[in-house]
Amino acid sequence: MKKALKNFVTDAFPEIIMIFLNLILLKLFYSRLGTDVYALYQLFSQYFAYLLLAEAGFSSAALVSLYKPLADNNTNEVNKKLSGISFIFRNIGIIIIVLAIIISFIIPFTIKGNTLDTFYIVTTFILFAISNSINYFFFTYRIYYDAKGEKYIPNLVYQIGSIIKYLVEIIILLLRADFWIVLVGCIVCNLATNIFMKKYAQKKEKNICIDKKNRDTSMFKDTKDLIVHKISGVIANNIDIVLISANLGLKEVAIYGAYNYILNEINKIISKIGTSLYSIIGKTYFEKDNHKIDKNKFIQYNSFLYFLATIICASLIFSYNSFISVFYGPEMVATNIVTYMFIILIYIQIIRTTLNTYVNACGVFRETKVCTVAEGIINLILTLIFIRYFKMSGALAATIVSLIIADFIIKPIVIKRKLQIFNMKEFYREFFLNSTIAFILIALNAIIIKISVNSLIKWFGVSVIIFIINTIIAIAYFMLIGRIGWLKDVINKLRRKNENKHNNTSI
Repeated sequence: MKKALKNFVTDAFPEIIMIFLNLILLKLFYSRLGTDVYALYQLFSQYFAYLLLAEAGFSSAALVSLYKPLADNNTNEVNKKLSGISFIFRNIGIIIIVLAIIISFIIPFTIKGNTLDTFYIVTTFILFAISNSINYFFFTYRIYYDAKGEKYIPNLVYQIGSIIKYLVEIIILLLRADFWIVLVGCIVCNLATNIFMKKYAQKKEKNICIDKKNRDTSMFKDTKDLIVHKISGVIANNIDIVLISANLGLKEVAIYGAYNYILNEINKIISKIGTSLYSIIGKTYFEKDNHKIDKNKFIQYNSFLYFLATIICASLIFSYNSFISVFYGPEMVATNIVTYMFIILIYIQIIRTTLNTYVNACGVFRETKVCTVAEGIINLILTLIFIRYFKMSGALAATIVSLIIADFIIKPIVIKRKLQIFNMKEFYREFFLNSTIAFILIALNAIIIKISVNSLIKWFGVSVIIFIINTIIAIAYFMLIGRIGWLKDVINKLRRKNENKHNNTSI
């Protein structure tokens, strides 16, 4: 658990810093380069997500393949697998760059009412793809530390590197440089970070040996299940903005991007709780022949995520629109229905993290293919239909419906059958009871809070107060239903730590 905590702290805390830096960056994109380039920047991320299909979910397969040889302390087997992982990742990076060059010529024709120069779009997307593909040529070392349960080591390197990259981008934009210069700066920063990570690992891990002649690439066969997850996941998570671009234009893309950025950052931080536990749960699961999982820990983890979803989403009733209005301007504020749908989406994304953590940690990829396929197909079909009649809110409604069907109807059945970690009746009782209370609290915030702010300082102050009030209410509720074990564990650990310090001082 100490390793899990280190993994999370070194991943999440720098991420909070990067959220603020990225917000400044997005604001500069919007104010210095204009709405169209800002929207283009958002659109590039979505198209690049489709290019990542070339990865075929290999990073997950590579991670799972290292658990057993590391647990057995089999250095020779570890090196064979690392050599194979390095070879495959290098080829994935090359494929992504080649595909990016091809797709770059298609993007200009997918933007409704495009006014930007075609050559400008093509060159900037290629630079964007190169910047984001560099990691694949060095990804082996990151996977190695993650499998060891020491993710905090690459976390520190890459998070510090990312902070430096954001600062470089901000400085370049403050100097009023163009988009392509910003992207060149990203390439230089990403390359420097990855080279440092490689040199560090080679110096500290003397047992690591990447051998071109003696490599094991057998883990790649496991991507036959993961590629299905990857394709369906990309369709489910990235189709909205592409269809908004094609049907509604770059202005709507800019508004969607502003709201979706906040959703993604919240989801990113929450998901880091799960990723910090992957190697801990995974190594324990694969070490034991009976593959049993601690059900009480599952219940605590699940309750904790419901608690987070409740306090975050209730507080967003005030914070979401008011932040967009103050930060970007009133012209970027979406309708109330769109805002509420984003909040519902955030709630679902948070509470689905529990099952996703166990799926990834225990390698339950083959069994859960049906979930991601259903999510992708339902989202695509419903978005194509709804966006014509309900515009942006229709695209969001399609995403919500697809997530509920895939993650809360199909996936629990699959996970229950495979891992036996919960009772279906208890699972749905928790889902309906906790979600009902959460939405009652969200509704109360919407009815009671009628505050307007005109500065970020006022926004922050009011948001903090609202968040504290919602947290107190949520703690009271979870104490009432007896689902506060995670908080008791934290308090007990802190108490024991203070007692140990006191005893050491006395001695």
